[in-house]
Amino acid sequence: MTLPPPPDFVPAYAPPRRGSRLPWVLGGVAVLAALLCLAGAGVATVWLLRTGEENQPGSAPRVSSETARADADAATWPELTALPVTTEPTLRSGGNGTPTQVAFVNDTRQVVTVSWIDQDGSRVTYQTLRPGETYTQPTYVGHPWVVAAVDGQALAVFQPAPAPGRAVVR
Repeated sequence: MTLPPPPDFVPAYAPPRRGSRLPWVLGGVAVLAALLCLAGAGVATVWLLRTGEENQPGSAPRVSSETARADADAATWPELTALPVTTEPTLRSGGNGTPTQVAFVNDTRQVVTVSWIDQDGSRVTYQTLRPGETYTQPTYVGHPWVVAAVDGQALAVFQPAPAPGRAVVR
């Protein structure tokens, strides 16, 4: 047998009136807000990834059949002349010049890093190469590159040419 509540009893939760639409409306708004947040986060992520890849000077475009073909042909490209490593502090990337490609060839017995020199003269590392490895980088004329030992010591500096070329590090 259940006793009735005392006369001054106030329940902690009062269910909505029968037929009330308020819980359904609030639930629908919450679901809609969650979906919009997820969709917005997805769009923002894609935009940031695409902006970072495509609009950064010297950045590598997506691999295409043309890029894959260029990798196979890189062995026939003319060799670029290395600049003295002492020129690195004076180098800066200019605006996006003529698109070109450079095949970096590690002909040393050590691991090296391939870095783009940005507009401020800072290194932006793109690739690490083990001895004997080759890496083809889409870039622009007027965008210098430095190849360095793992400790950061510059081994060679290259300026891309209008035609694709090989940057051989010895």
